[in-house]
Amino acid sequence: MRNWKPEDIFTVACPHCRAEIEFWKDEPVRLCSACRKEVRNPKVDQGCAEWCKHGPECLEPIAPPPPAKLEP
Repeated sequence: MRNWKPEDIFTVACPHCRAEIEFWKDEPVRLCSACRKEVRNPKVDQGCAEWCKHGPECLEPIAPPPPAKLEP
């Protein structure tokens, strides 16, 4: 993060519900906190996935959150 610029952290509108989502330049996917849907980072460069041995893992969807506990 030493060489990061202010524009490397940015917000986008969720394409599903229009809520604001903050991305860091190296985050490929985030869950929208409002609608809980997966949103891909529109600015991430995934070109490294072609040659990196961890590429397939980076491009896999993230696991869904655990269900909320209902209080009695």
